Amino acid sequence: MTDNLTGKALGRYHLLEKIGEGGMAVVYKALDTALERHVAIKVILPYRELSEKFLIRFKREAKALAKLSHPNILKVFDYGEHDNLPYLAMEYISGGTLKDTFTGKPIPWQRSAQILIPIARALEAAHTQGVIHRDVKPSNILMANDRDPMLSDFGIAKIIEGDEETHDLTGSGVGIGTPDYMAPEQGIGKTDERSDVYALGTVFYQMVTGRLPFKADTPMAVILKKSADPLPRPTQFIPDLPPIVENVLLKALARDPNNRYKTMKEFADALERLNSKADTLETIPYDKFFDPDQPWSEKPAKPSPPSWALAGGIAFLCFGALIVGAFALGWMFRPDTGEESTQAAASSSTPTEPPLSQPAPDQPSDSLPTPEPTPTSAPSNGKWIAFNSRMGGNSDIYIVDINGNNPTQLTTSAAHDLYPSWSPDGDQLVYQTNEGGDQEVAIIGISGGTAYNLTNNGCNDWGPVWSPDGDWIAFYSDCDGERNIYKMRINGGDRTQLTFTSGANSWFPAWSPDGKKITFSSNRSGKYYIYSMDANGQNETQLAKGCVSYYSPDGSRILYGVYCDDTDELWLMNADGSNQLPLTDGYECKNATWSPDGASIVFQLSKTTKDGPFQLYIMELDNPDPSNWILVTDYDVNGGSPVWQP
Repeated sequence: MTDNLTGKALGRYHLLEKIGEGGMAVVYKALDTALERHVAIKVILPYRELSEKFLIRFKREAKALAKLSHPNILKVFDYGEHDNLPYLAMEYISGGTLKDTFTGKPIPWQRSAQILIPIARALEAAHTQGVIHRDVKPSNILMANDRDPMLSDFGIAKIIEGDEETHDLTGSGVGIGTPDYMAPEQGIGKTDERSDVYALGTVFYQMVTGRLPFKADTPMAVILKKSADPLPRPTQFIPDLPPIVENVLLKALARDPNNRYKTMKEFADALERLNSKADTLETIPYDKFFDPDQPWSEKPAKPSPPSWALAGGIAFLCFGALIVGAFALGWMFRPDTGEESTQAAASSSTPTEPPLSQPAPDQPSDSLPTPEPTPTSAPSNGKWIAFNSRMGGNSDIYIVDINGNNPTQLTTSAAHDLYPSWSPDGDQLVYQTNEGGDQEVAIIGISGGTAYNLTNNGCNDWGPVWSPDGDWIAFYSDCDGERNIYKMRINGGDRTQLTFTSGANSWFPAWSPDGKKITFSSNRSGKYYIYSMDANGQNETQLAKGCVSYYSPDGSRILYGVYCDDTDELWLMNADGSNQLPLTDGYECKNATWSPDGASIVFQLSKTTKDGPFQLYIMELDNPDPSNWILVTDYDVNGGSPVWQP
């Protein structure tokens, strides 16, 4: 362990109080003096002298964790080192854990599945980026509120254990984890995403039955039981548990990884199928409920251990004394101490129908071909443009490369998805959807995956835009009866109203590149004007007549549209509102954003009528004559709001 660091400073972080402690780390509530916000600081404790090799790996893994962005993953902001003790700066959320809610009694399987679906999707998102959690357990699932569980301590085990260097750290090759939840193969250092499937399956089993599947006097005995004993059937403890629910548990907890769900996505999909059929599950035929291409026949009756498990059992016995010694030192396997206490009361929100600048109504054009969307790998930065389009009927989010090739449809909702905005790393998009009936804010990865709603509280939330630091979403909402500007964290928490317009509307926020300013449009003066304010809602300034605004990448200029009235034009001005100049006089142009270098803009243009058809064009600002505009899409996008990948 280490001395209590309360009251000390780790760089810009002033440690206020200790809020958690475990076998590998101590967690402090701290003040980030630079950004004036509370964070959680996790100080990694040395179980052996920390080598230079460890610190190099720590920095590498910490960078990877900081890139994870999902509403149900606790955000890692920063990392550093203090007196040879590495630490992580993470999002601070006050609240309890899933473990705190356990009373020893079963939780209805419907509610259990509902709680774990967001966690499964969070793990799915992390796995697509090559990050395995390795220590999924109830004390690492934070219950910010009744609907928004969050996964914490993400990747800490990997940081400490490493991959090819495992022997250098443990001296034994035995994996790090919590024995009650870790997969059998993890005990001998073999982990992949199926290990996380097993761990989350164990959490589901414990919630549904009120007990862990394997019990023993020592952690070593728990691991050996997992490698040799059959899994106790959940219906042993909950006789009326539907057979389909039991089979989901049996598959997730298969001893042989090859018999489990192949991916976390498969497990998450199974949980969602259970949740969606909760009211009618008993009447659905078994062979109609599951995907027939997936094996669902595993039975609990004493299967023969796979060859790797037999070898693993021998390996455990061979160095059992070493493991016992490691437990005595308290560093080999992680006790479920619930050290993470950084969890939150996240306020929520919800949405209704979009106002200005909606996509044009469906107008098929015989002269313009409709592209066939094609899959794409993760786009390289600055090479793609996102937009919303009704090419498929409903408005969905698409991306296309800057040459107009490889159009890829990202969303396929039964409603309308509008106004995409890129994450700072260019890997995700936040957008507006009315999938649930109200307008809501959602996030989707651009290399595939499932969309996640951030808001759902009976309001209408429109036009979300991602902050430059990746921590906040600005949007406008009618929660107070008027449309006003709000911001919230990327997990949906800390919802804050920034404008208080009375008898008018404010909408379409945009961040300055340094995150200190937000522009927006409001008709409080009878006409629509662009306003600027501090990111905390203070110091409003009227800039120019217009509807939608976009800061240049260097923050010196603002591109804006004046299409709230009778004309659809794009204008340019300095960030203080001076030097206002038209860019597209006489053309039906709207919804424009900057290229990453600030030299060009992409916008939607109709050369015929205000209602389309629309194509996407690029204008080089040093050569703005319409004859030099570059056509990106020669088909009718039937929508718009193009945004250039940062």
